[in-house]
Amino acid sequence: MPGEIVPSHHEDGGSGAAIDTEQPFSAAHAQAETTETGSPRRTSGTLRGLVIFIGVIVAMWQSALVARYSKTFPSSLVTGEHVPLSSASCTELLWVTRTSACVLIFMILVDVTLTLLSITPSMERKMENCISLVQLLDAIGGMVKLYITIVGILAIAAVSRDEVDHCPDLYYCAWWCFVGLYLVSMALGCCLLVFVAGLAAGTITGHQAARESLPLHMGPAAYGTTSTQPQAQRPDATVQPFMGQGHRLSD
Repeated sequence: MPGEIVPSHHEDGGSGAAIDTEQPFSAAHAQAETTETGSPRRTSGTLRGLVIFIGVIVAMWQSALVARYSKTFPSSLVTGEHVPLSSASCTELLWVTRTSACVLIFMILVDVTLTLLSITPSMERKMENCISLVQLLDAIGGMVKLYITIVGILAIAAVSRDEVDHCPDLYYCAWWCFVGLYLVSMALGCCLLVFVAGLAAGTITGHQAARESLPLHMGPAAYGTTSTQPQAQRPDATVQPFMGQGHRLSD
């Protein structure tokens, strides 16, 4: 019928198989998307895995100290019941350690969920409605963790040295969890920054040296040749060839 649009089909050689040109190359697009996003996904998963590993170690250390000073474990992580302590500084350090352990366990669960979603695109597509909720919980947990860190630093600064002698393990754990790890992270970050800056400077210097080593005057490249190949010298148009007769010199 006039005006009717018919999808175009091409036949393949002698086989007569019709090929639909409007068929999208879904496999090619999927492979390209995987190639482009695979490396960032792996990098994000690796970083989250490292954070989870460090968090598990810290949480185990804090939980072991809470279990040592608590009456019933692990319920004491929530109830806060503990044996009588001889000083207010030890009580404050135990509260900070217990609260930090609870927040850290919660953050580990959230990070594990986000890591599984980041390294498995199929699961991420199926649970895309829950990703926003998990990210919100991650943000809330991060703010609570920051608050506990500040409280822990203030508690370490306010404790009395004489009172801490009754619970040195709590003091050392709090110092490393709230101060030491951040100092180590800052030192590693500075070393990484210096390494990246040196690597970039070396790359720029290498490019400049390679550019300066190239010849300054090079003739135009002829068709079918490269500019690095020597070009044949053309005779000067003002020089006329010899057109006379040769004479033999007598002895």
